[in-house]
Amino acid sequence: MSTSVRVSVIPIKTYVTSLIGTEFNKEAINDKCFPITTQQAGTWEYNFFKIKHTEEHFSVREIISEIKKDGWQPAKIGHLLEFAKWYVNQEQKKGICVIALGSKVKYSGIPFSPVFNYSINKKCTPPETHSEINIGLHDLYRDSRSKQKILMVKKLTA
Repeated sequence: MSTSVRVSVIPIKTYVTSLIGTEFNKEAINDKCFPITTQQAGTWEYNFFKIKHTEEHFSVREIISEIKKDGWQPAKIGHLLEFAKWYVNQEQKKGICVIALGSKVKYSGIPFSPVFNYSINKKCTPPETHSEINIGLHDLYRDSRSKQKILMVKKLTA
């Protein structure tokens, strides 16, 4: 899957509130920890680096190195939020867990990256599909489930 979207430099709270449709008050996701900078502005091509399930623990540095091999870079918070906004407006959606490794914050010495989760519960009553959107933090260094996707970006225009 490859697509492109335009990132704007606006406050995170504005992005997320428009995405989930309600007031957003997660202390850990804020402009101080994860600023959306002018370097993130512009039109970007998006793709995924899929973590393959293995018995061995992988290195985040190795993942970032692999991403950079073909001119891609790990997505930052602005890329992730714009991707999330684009994704929830698509007709055919599946549950997805997408991580922006280009942005990090440390809590108690443990690095966390922002994550976008979109889950679907088709077992709800009435039978229409119920979905849930979540923007949060993810400890990739400790949790390496195979369903995670690392968002990677390539700049198209300023």
